[in-house]
Amino acid sequence: MADYSLQFDGLEQAVTQMGTISRQINDFLQELQSGTMKSIVEWESGARDLFDQQRSIWATGAADMATQAVNAQNALNQITGHYADGERSGVNIWNR
Repeated sequence: MADYSLQFDGLEQAVTQMGTISRQINDFLQELQSGTMKSIVEWESGARDLFDQQRSIWATGAADMATQAVNAQNALNQITGHYADGERSGVNIWNR
């Protein structure tokens, strides 16, 4: 029979890190947006239009990264909860 174990501290650290990563991505995107817009405010014509199109594509991808970090954090929270529930059930079986 296989033995399984989970170190809650390590999993909780991973959950915290995913939340931090998500916030860092969002903060970086805000900074990048502000800095870029200041730099290109005087651009005109096709260069600006092309830049805006590419920025939109990039922003969508970057937002997806932040969403995936949040999804990973939520999944890790679920794993922790399910494992804890399973552990409690196992203990209850032996305490009967």
